[in-house]
Amino acid sequence: IKRLNLANNSLSTVYSFSTFNVFPGALVFKGNDLLVGRNPFFGDTGPVVKLSNATGGSVSSSNYTTGGSLASSPGLALGPDGSLYVSDQTYDFHQTYTASGPVLKFDASGQYVGQVIASGVATGLYGPTGIGIQGSTLFTASIMNGAVLKTNLLDDSTTSFGTTGVPFGASPLALLADGGLIVGSAGGAGDIYRFNGAGLLV
Repeated sequence: IKRLNLANNSLSTVYSFSTFNVFPGALVFKGNDLLVGRNPFFGDTGPVVKLSNATGGSVSSSNYTTGGSLASSPGLALGPDGSLYVSDQTYDFHQTYTASGPVLKFDASGQYVGQVIASGVATGLYGPTGIGIQGSTLFTASIMNGAVLKTNLLDDSTTSFGTTGVPFGASPLALLADGGLIVGSAGGAGDIYRFNGAGLLV
């Protein structure tokens, strides 16, 4: 994990995982601690990792999530109550080049709560990747079909938000102040897409 100092444009190492046991795939701050998800493209499975004191001081690594069974975790988002939402993605790189898996919820202490979005045709989720929370709405990128889903966290109902129309066209995402999204692709031409608050591709 590297840190870029914007004041002087210097780059420093915050933490190095030993023997390549973690390949970082997603990052989210929880106070002074940094939660680290695992990269699906390296078959990296297991709990979300916590780097304590990542913003300064002596940095240490420990498992943050407990319970449930996590594959990789290329998407992390914290809810207003401190709950952690995780893209639990299984990526088959060697055989069929497909991704699958649900979105899971953990409480503020990292304990498994349950599944928020199921994988498959019922929800339209084919490989959860980047996720983000705006108010009581969770946005999830579905990498295999290039779609973005929205979930009402008050009742866990999931519907379509928008689509790039391109397989691998939705991977990381960023929330905009106007309710729209910026969505990056994971393959092809490497395009970046912008959606307005209504889910229309601008």
